[in-house]
Amino acid sequence: MKAKLKAAQLMVLDTPFAREQEVASGRADVFMTDFPYSQRFLANNDWAKLIAPPHTYHITPYAYAMQPGDDAWHDRLERFVRDIKQDGRLISAAKHNKLDTIVSP
Repeated sequence: MKAKLKAAQLMVLDTPFAREQEVASGRADVFMTDFPYSQRFLANNDWAKLIAPPHTYHITPYAYAMQPGDDAWHDRLERFVRDIKQDGRLISAAKHNKLDTIVSP
């Protein structure tokens, strides 16, 4: 992030919700976050405005964690994800939460 800033100062904060508090208090102008959090934040804060980049800025890989070697649980999760993609539940839930633009086929 620091390398991409041309006329801004980067503040790295170390407490939960500190970046949001800095913007709300006027001590910072913006905060950067991933797309899912931005949607949740906008839904719960009427003072916030999204400034979206004109193209993908950074891809954040998401995953679920599980105990190594738990093949049965891994298989069940993979089956569930495959099923909800095929029957439309995943895209439906994503649309409901305004996340459909980041759902992979």
